[in-house]
Amino acid sequence: MKQFHLCLYLVPVLLIAAIAGAQGVNFSVTPGAAGLKGTGVAAQAAVESPSNDVFIGGGCINYLRLLHTLLGLAPGDDIDALCYQFSKWRVNFDIEMGQDAGWVFDDGEYDVVWHFSVDPAALGRSKTAVAFEVNVGSGFCDVPPNPNEAHGDFFYTYFDAMGENGLGADESMLGLAIGLKPPNMEDDLNALDLDARPIDRLCPSPETPLHPGDLFFSLAEGSPSLKEADATEDDILTPNGYGRFMVYVSGEKLGIQRGADLDALFMDAKGMPFFSIKHALEADKTYPDANPGDILLPDGIFFATKDGVADELIPARDLGLLDADKKTRSGEPREPDQQDDNLDALDAQPKPVQWPEEPDTVRDWALPEIREGECEEEGEGEPPLPHPGDLDINFRMVMSEAIAYCAGWQAGTNPIGYAIRAIYLWQNGEVYVYDGAQTPPMCWVPETK
Repeated sequence: MKQFHLCLYLVPVLLIAAIAGAQGVNFSVTPGAAGLKGTGVAAQAAVESPSNDVFIGGGCINYLRLLHTLLGLAPGDDIDALCYQFSKWRVNFDIEMGQDAGWVFDDGEYDVVWHFSVDPAALGRSKTAVAFEVNVGSGFCDVPPNPNEAHGDFFYTYFDAMGENGLGADESMLGLAIGLKPPNMEDDLNALDLDARPIDRLCPSPETPLHPGDLFFSLAEGSPSLKEADATEDDILTPNGYGRFMVYVSGEKLGIQRGADLDALFMDAKGMPFFSIKHALEADKTYPDANPGDILLPDGIFFATKDGVADELIPARDLGLLDADKKTRSGEPREPDQQDDNLDALDAQPKPVQWPEEPDTVRDWALPEIREGECEEEGEGEPPLPHPGDLDINFRMVMSEAIAYCAGWQAGTNPIGYAIRAIYLWQNGEVYVYDGAQTPPMCWVPETK
């Protein structure tokens, strides 16, 4: 394991390189980002802050993918966590697995490779890729090194490399720029999804806004749209089907105390959220604290007892980040690091994603942005809203979807009324319709023949 830094960071391993390929890397940036010349980030920054948009990048370029108006976001909003749909992979986090928990996908065929980014204050553990990017930096795309530049990159690690990390992509590979002005805090990548299918709600007709479950995200503290939606920086959000957004899971249900700020998100095949927070939360003395560099699960999902604080699944130190927690997973004392590094973007894949190529131009389409002439038919009336448990959004609630949604209720992430309705729809013919005259969950009714 001492050779990890040389083998997985300085020398590209072609066997495991870039599963992202032409599908690109999907990301968001913090306010003040400017992007390399000629990129989508640069074009948006010339008009207003690009922090409320989603971009797709690779091969030294990026393009606008999702315009903020499709989520009902306003200038000044900052997307700081992102996950397109549920992953096709389920993470096994059975506590009986010991240290393996959170590091293997359920089918056992693949290890989990966690991908992440960090904020400008992160330092990384000694001899990791994060530390190298902080202190030395990398030169790609004819852009010379200019440390500190770790916050524009993304990194990865897996079980056999626990405590280390490798570089997935330098910021310049994604069309981002560092060092525009001291202290090199621009173009901070703060949301990440490495495998996201395009969304098209304009064809086939009827044209609709984005649906619940099309993507999940969070907004940073101070985002003006949070107050309008009666949401907080701690909540997981999703489109509401009407051109704006709604709370999908509240921070309170996740074990995020008000103001801790959810700032990284991955959701597996069962809809289980894995996340990180910006500000540390002190847990019951029996359990480790929830620190900004940890990968967390909702309160009571990993540890048997709820204590009001999200459960630490993977500590920051196992990702090669600094960790100021004074307790181990078992609650035993440990020597804390001098600071907490902040993990501020998260994804999980079965292989490392490295050196992403220039992506195909992918754009998400939905009302209110309309492509004229591409849909011959026009829908009428209120757009149909699918049940959030309808994963493929085909207005058919099959057994696997109903059971998965109920499992989310048992885990404390899905409301009971919605879970009961999912079972009802499945047991009454599966096919259902949306009745806009009713309020959720009674608005989803079995189709009558």
